[in-house]
Amino acid sequence: MTALYKIAVGDPTLSAPEQEITIYESWTLTNNLDEGCSFEITLPGDSPAALLIDELVTDLWIYRGGTLFQRFRIVSVEQEWGPDGSDDVRLVGACYRRLLKKSHVRNFLTYSATSQGDIVWDLVQHAQAADGGNLGITLGSSGPSISRDREYQIGTNIFDAISELRTIQNGISWDIDANLALYVSDQTSFPTQSTPIQLGATARRLLRPSSADQFANAALILGDSIATTPVIAETPGILTDPRGRWEKFYSIPQAIEDTTLQEQADGLIEASISPVSTWQVDMEPNRYFYDAEYEPGDFVTLVVPRSTVYSIGTPGDTVQVQVISRQVTQTANEEITVQVAAIEVPSP
Repeated sequence: MTALYKIAVGDPTLSAPEQEITIYESWTLTNNLDEGCSFEITLPGDSPAALLIDELVTDLWIYRGGTLFQRFRIVSVEQEWGPDGSDDVRLVGACYRRLLKKSHVRNFLTYSATSQGDIVWDLVQHAQAADGGNLGITLGSSGPSISRDREYQIGTNIFDAISELRTIQNGISWDIDANLALYVSDQTSFPTQSTPIQLGATARRLLRPSSADQFANAALILGDSIATTPVIAETPGILTDPRGRWEKFYSIPQAIEDTTLQEQADGLIEASISPVSTWQVDMEPNRYFYDAEYEPGDFVTLVVPRSTVYSIGTPGDTVQVQVISRQVTQTANEEITVQVAAIEVPSP
């Protein structure tokens, strides 16, 4: 398959990269709905691009079909010299959403009846307001207005604080695009793809690992020990559930409203009540880049193999899934492999 991507490096303060990476062993791009994106590439240590690399300073630009696709900061540089004269540099890049993991709340923050998208943007601004903390992130959209009450203690991780708003009922989806603009939306705003995942057609291989460790039908949520009362949530049918009682615990020490704890409990139960079936798919690259290019967040129909074993109930002919991650790998000879992971969800 002809290379679809161009990789380049350069100074992050510039509007465009300085040097394309044309010599490399392989690279892997991983996009994850929850954790953001990462990029890994191995190239010769004496190559023109390697001479521009400065760990924690240099950016990676990824172009797809000549259009800027994603952007990363190089957060790790590992170099190895071998007895045969080899000189290899392995670079790891983190997307700008993931870069927020390095920032923490510096003074007490409180929000009352504030739209969750505005909370996210304010947390990003808080991170960027610190000396040396400006990443150049701007606001693209704060999304629909859904009010929340939140408190964040000094030391709270910015990325974790934003991610918590995704795990609750009617929570957010968020991203920072290649132009470093923040977009917040609701979790149902992702498109539904028309081309199904089907073994022998769009998929070369399907894997359905066990998901029993993700199941829960009871949740215990703790917040601020003085301001809130612990919340215990259970499914209505827990007494007759043949699986018995399985509990999950979550602590939000910054929460000062009981309603916040109830939101978290409802979201946790909603996400855990049924065994979350995860499908791992090796895509047919030609189909993926033609009519089945699933992005993290996309909803799609998966055709269930006839021999699928279910512990409870009988599988249908198809299930609705949401893509939660995608991994693209390209070798030096331009061979591309694509893997996606998806979880079963109710029809959007």
